[in-house]
Amino acid sequence: MRTVDIAKDEAPVIAEADLDTTESETGIAQADPEPESDAPQPHTGRRYLAIRIAAGLLSLIFVVGCVAGGWSMSGHHTVVRNNDHDQQIMQFSMDAVAQLISTDSADAGGYVDRVLANSTGQWHDEFDARKRSVLDTMQASGGVSTGHGVAAGIERHNRDGSVTVLVVATSQTSVPLPQSNQAPGPDQASHSLAPPNGVQVKTEPKQYQLRVDITEVGGKYKLSKVGFVQ
Repeated sequence: MRTVDIAKDEAPVIAEADLDTTESETGIAQADPEPESDAPQPHTGRRYLAIRIAAGLLSLIFVVGCVAGGWSMSGHHTVVRNNDHDQQIMQFSMDAVAQLISTDSADAGGYVDRVLANSTGQWHDEFDARKRSVLDTMQASGGVSTGHGVAAGIERHNRDGSVTVLVVATSQTSVPLPQSNQAPGPDQASHSLAPPNGVQVKTEPKQYQLRVDITEVGGKYKLSKVGFVQ
């Protein structure tokens, strides 16, 4: 550094080089500005990862909820559909049994035809084999029986697709009173108390318990097995 004598009015000349202060003259080094880095900061990366994980979990929960909701609705419809199917089978069972125990001696042939049309499988073959004796018995009885289904319950669903149903039914029979062929004696009044021809008397109602198998054939239910419960 050059020494300036102020007493001689010498103006100091400052060169640009004198403006540069080196580390060796001042002992102070100017810090270079820290360059900006494009790399993400550690806390920023962790926050981004947490957001992605949260979004993934929400998506998973949404999908699981949709699947569970769909499964629940499907299961509900299946239960309702099965209940309707069972109700139809039980109603058919009561109607079929009521028809089976409803007989009319004046229409024995029609009764046999209706039973056969409503039957299939083992029961159809059994009834068809003894229909002649059924006709003879009905025509000889001269009575009329009216059946009613009271209650029904499904016992089991079988592997062959049939359904076993327990049915409770009642029957009321009307039979003609026997007529006397003897002429009234002289001591009998002309207004005899004997009932006129054609009068029918109702017997006590009978209750039956039957186990029947129901099979669907061509979209229609039919009786495939019939048996009385002892």
